[in-house]
Amino acid sequence: MLDGNEGVTGYARDYGFAVFGVGSTGPFTGDGGFGLDFPANGIINPTNPTPCSASDSKDYVYLKGILDFIDGMSDKLDNTKVFVEGFSQSSMYAAYFTVCFADRIAGMWQGGSALAKTYYTPVTPGFQGQCSNSDYTQYGRDCCEEHFCKDCTWWPIYPRTCQHKIISCIGTYTNDEIACGGDYYQYDAMTTEGNDARMLSFAPNTGGNNGGHEFPENGFDWLVGCLGIVDSCNTTCETRFLACMGGNVGSEKFRSCRERMGTLNGCSMGNSICAPTLNMMRQSEVPEVVNLSQGRFGTSTGVMGTAMGPKKPNCKFGSFDQENESDCKPPNNAGPATGL
Repeated sequence: MLDGNEGVTGYARDYGFAVFGVGSTGPFTGDGGFGLDFPANGIINPTNPTPCSASDSKDYVYLKGILDFIDGMSDKLDNTKVFVEGFSQSSMYAAYFTVCFADRIAGMWQGGSALAKTYYTPVTPGFQGQCSNSDYTQYGRDCCEEHFCKDCTWWPIYPRTCQHKIISCIGTYTNDEIACGGDYYQYDAMTTEGNDARMLSFAPNTGGNNGGHEFPENGFDWLVGCLGIVDSCNTTCETRFLACMGGNVGSEKFRSCRERMGTLNGCSMGNSICAPTLNMMRQSEVPEVVNLSQGRFGTSTGVMGTAMGPKKPNCKFGSFDQENESDCKPPNNAGPATGL
């Protein structure tokens, strides 16, 4: 059923969801030359944790228009199950989109980045969170030395969603030097704000992938399964799927069984298939750390992570004062940012 060359549209067909692309034709004046406009000149702090208005980003109205379009298609689209995903810098924008419209978006998947903290590694390639957007434009990679942002605390947005709780799924490799650690910051912030945080940390070479700054193997299956874009598979389907795997773990074998799901007992949902459970996804690649703040994966409840409490990913990250190497060299008196 799944043709890997079809990308996300193939997954949308198989799982039974609609997909929209969000992008920009320029001008590419956003943080780091990104097409879409991040808010507030990149200055996010406890005084202004969620700059969510048309005056904060030129693309706010564009994002609202996408959701308005979905609302207007209620005969075809379910506006209670809108999800956003992105990888790397697009993942950061997914966070901005989702948090600002948490009353209209159910959840998001982030890969290759999550939340940056000022005076902490990992540092983003565009030094966002360490320098304002305008200062990076002026000074480039010297901005930390020339004008370190003492008013910054996070980037791109702090996940305060008030009464509108969201699902936050994050998938990162431990050897992704610009993302590992940021996944834990986001998980911690999401949990603090009462959101349903689900963090997956992968070691390289556990499913046929060298890791690094990449999507997990069978990444959109992880995305659909973690978020619960459609209902999670029942135990009958899971049992049949595990039998298909035959005790093997690997991305190619997983893909083969995944393509047969429509014929496996209990896996079909009319013209589509159910979302893989965590046990099913572990047949593709075994996460080294699974943190589930509310014991949920997809629409399944009572799911166990890898530890009783949150576990940090197996990579080096933290405050600049803890001898974490970074190309950002702020003045000695800069000091770590303080959160909420």
